[in-house]
Amino acid sequence: MRFIALGWTIEGAVTLEGEFFLFEVAKSTRTGAARILSGTVGACNGGSVVFLRASFPWEVAYESFNGTLPEIRAINFTIVDASIQGTVSGISCLARSSTTNPLRASLSLVLEAGQLKPNSLTMEPVESIPLTGTFCTGSSGRVEGTSSIYEPNTEQISRMLIILRTLI
Repeated sequence: MRFIALGWTIEGAVTLEGEFFLFEVAKSTRTGAARILSGTVGACNGGSVVFLRASFPWEVAYESFNGTLPEIRAINFTIVDASIQGTVSGISCLARSSTTNPLRASLSLVLEAGQLKPNSLTMEPVESIPLTGTFCTGSSGRVEGTSSIYEPNTEQISRMLIILRTLI
């Protein structure tokens, strides 16, 4: 993933762990669907990034889907309550997502053996995450990039997608 702010780009491997807890998604946006319970950032290029542990869990809400029913190709989410700190040359900036300024993500799906399965997670490049810090206040940053899905609980995701097909 890439963390971009103040002209800096920090790249690092990200691991996020979470759970889906809502399997019926209403036709309205901002419906709670999951939580990200923990996350880590591996070695970075261009600086360092940490997820503030006290900010977990991050709330994940359904926004929309891509494709046409019954062929859903991606599910779009917002992520709030995330606190991400990036540091370059000793200067740290803190980004906090909120309902007003959420992170945006898209879960890409593939059809395998007649079932939709998660393929990748893409963080959409939204420029509206406010930053705080000595040299950062008043600026904004973003998170972007695509990650593969490793050992998802496909039973839960499949149940959610089946219900999405019928409700939307």
